[in-house]
Amino acid sequence: MFVYKYVFNGEVIYVGITKDLESRLSQHGRYGDNIDTEGWGKINNSKIFYLKVVNEVMADVVESELIRFYKPK
Repeated sequence: MFVYKYVFNGEVIYVGITKDLESRLSQHGRYGDNIDTEGWGKINNSKIFYLKVVNEVMADVVESELIRFYKPK
């Protein structure tokens, strides 16, 4: 399990969890998604940070705390 975040210009814009990090990241920002031009720029120019966790319970806790702390858009 992984917890990951997208960071654009020092701001956390997304936090998520996944079992397959590479596959999940390739799904973000696909054409046809309802994302405006500004959103595309942020997704394509973000830094991605991730943390491997031991199980789903820990992933849920870490994701919830990161969302609570950063309040991503």
